[in-house]
Amino acid sequence: MNDFEIDQDAIYQAMRQHSLGTALQRFSAEYQLDVSRLKRLYQLRAEPRLADAPVVDGAAEILAATVAAGGRNFLLTHRNHRAMDRLATADLAQYFSGQVTADDDYPRKPDPTSLLALCQQYAVKRQSALMIGDRNLDVQAGHRAGMPVRCLIPNT
Repeated sequence: MNDFEIDQDAIYQAMRQHSLGTALQRFSAEYQLDVSRLKRLYQLRAEPRLADAPVVDGAAEILAATVAAGGRNFLLTHRNHRAMDRLATADLAQYFSGQVTADDDYPRKPDPTSLLALCQQYAVKRQSALMIGDRNLDVQAGHRAGMPVRCLIPNT
């Protein structure tokens, strides 16, 4: 079976609404594919695309305003350290005080462990922090960590 027979919009929607793991499980079962192989194929295709990942409209202004007001921004991503490279290329890394990436080997969201680790490491009070994400698992992780949350829809 080739890639073009799989409904790529449905895969993207499942990933955005739930998680990559959910999408992989669903579509590996639906198309009788080995989930490990499907995950490797995804990683091979996704990695090069990170360099061109679009920046959400207004992100730089919001990040800069947060810093100007005395706040701090942190990145929590399931991607590896190259996510910070992308932020640097987009001239956004300067607005981040710290990050957790896949290289840090925390449980994946919606588990709150990585958020709680960021709070502890940077002395952030959970109740005064704001978790902003673009997927349900971001919202769930924030709630589980005891943080107020906001969900945004990217311009992609």
